[in-house]
Amino acid sequence: MSFLKRFDFFPKFNVDNISRPTLLGAVLSITAIAIMITLMHEELQSHLNPTIIKETVIRHDDDQNSKLAVNIQMLFFHMPCDVLSLDQEDDLGNRNLDIHKTLIKHRFTTNHTLILDDEKLDPNEIYKETENDEQCQLSGHIDIYKVPGNIKISNHGYKAQWESLKQKEPEFFPRLRLSHKTQIFNFGSPVDIHHIVRRFGISDHTEFSRHTHLPEFMNNQKMNYDYFIKIIPYIFIDEERDNETTQGYQYSLNFRERPFIEKPKAQHMVKINYDFSPISMRITRKKKFISHFIGNVCAIVGGIFVIFGLINKFFFACCSDEKKQV
Repeated sequence: MSFLKRFDFFPKFNVDNISRPTLLGAVLSITAIAIMITLMHEELQSHLNPTIIKETVIRHDDDQNSKLAVNIQMLFFHMPCDVLSLDQEDDLGNRNLDIHKTLIKHRFTTNHTLILDDEKLDPNEIYKETENDEQCQLSGHIDIYKVPGNIKISNHGYKAQWESLKQKEPEFFPRLRLSHKTQIFNFGSPVDIHHIVRRFGISDHTEFSRHTHLPEFMNNQKMNYDYFIKIIPYIFIDEERDNETTQGYQYSLNFRERPFIEKPKAQHMVKINYDFSPISMRITRKKKFISHFIGNVCAIVGGIFVIFGLINKFFFACCSDEKKQV
């Protein structure tokens, strides 16, 4: 018991002005120390972890001539690469047909084994690829202007091969369909995306690729697939790096599949319709100062000491009154 009394930060003084530790004072002192350590630990965690402020703003993009990268990776389960093309157009009248400079096609077997071979565009080879039920992975990026538009994935760029295959091998032609899985779909520079995630952490405002929400269509019939995307600009401001600003983009996504109606020269397709939201999100990483941390720690220590000192005086006064009554 005498050992415990050594921890009394609130000793009592007798008439001879000699301090006298008490058991009550020791208990209050240990409790005060525990609370101080807990609060200082939380304050340290708050200082070390970034403070993120999220705001909704209406922002006009003055840089209308700049382009935005659309990063895409899609796997088509029943379509050879030799007849798969991607086109893009927007409301300004810009059209890009059969984009291939920034896109790569990878051929796969049904067991998802990579086939190291180039495109041949030979109807006989396309027939063999169809017979083997080859898969095609389309990956890369497309540069778009910041205006509404659409991206179409179909056989538009290879009409001659498509029609030849349709006439020559009608029994295999129904096998060709655009059932697919979207593996990656996001906007902006991958370098900027990596930087934002590293500085602002992984949370709902840095979920650019929507890995858990991308669609997968496994329909065994010829279908048309429509995506409806609203692109939302995100402005990331890092006050700890002299208000460094980085642009990111999230998006809302709706999609549907609808039956393909067989007509002469008709082709089924995946159509990705996109538009830009006038509403932007501003995410700010607040700058923290060591002086604030030191001031808060001093406030915790001083506040706890004063409060427990008052509690100690109250209990001591109560105990003294009881002794006097006895």
